[in-house]
Amino acid sequence: MKQLGPAPAFACMRDDRDRDEWPPSLDHHRPWTRDETDGNAIALRKAYHFLSWEFGILPPTPLKDVDWESPHLVSVILMRDPLERRLAADATVEKYFGEEESRTEEEWWEFAEYEGSVNFVLTRLTPDRCGEKGEDTTEACLEEGKELLRRFTYILDVQCLEEGIKALSSELGLPRPHVKKGNTND
Repeated sequence: MKQLGPAPAFACMRDDRDRDEWPPSLDHHRPWTRDETDGNAIALRKAYHFLSWEFGILPPTPLKDVDWESPHLVSVILMRDPLERRLAADATVEKYFGEEESRTEEEWWEFAEYEGSVNFVLTRLTPDRCGEKGEDTTEACLEEGKELLRRFTYILDVQCLEEGIKALSSELGLPRPHVKKGNTND
C-alpha cells in the first residue's frame, strides 16, 4: 500500500520507526472509541494514508465502539472462510499442536478444542466473546457480528484478495497497485 501513499513502516502498523511521523497528540491504543474516531483519523491522515490494525488477541475496546461510519475513515476488513481460518496454521498453533503433517490424533482433538480456533473472527467482532461458545453460539451472537461487518466500508475476501485490492483502488480513484505474492498458510 505504500506505493499509493505514506504508511507506517511495518505492515502499515505503527512501530518505533514511526516516532517522528506519528502525531504527538495520539497514543498507540486501538481501537478507538466512537468519540475518538474523527479526531484521530484527521490527525493521522496528515502523516499517513493507510493504517492497519490486527487483533490476534481480543481488542481492549470493542470494535463496535469505533465510528466506522465516520466520513474521515475508509474501513476495510479482510475475511476468510471460517473453516479455512480454523485450519490455517500459524506459529502459535504449530508451537502447541505440532506441524499439521505430523500431528497425532490427540493433538488434532486438542487443536479442535483450542479457543483460538473456535470462531476466531466472531470473538473479535463481538465484545462478549460469544463466538467462543462453539456449537452453543447463539443466533444473537452471529447477528451482532454481522451487524458490525455491515458498518465497514469494504469487506475483502482473502481468496480473491488481489482482485479485491484492484477493485478497491479503482473505486477509490487510486492507481492500481502492484500486488506482491506473499506467504500464505494454505
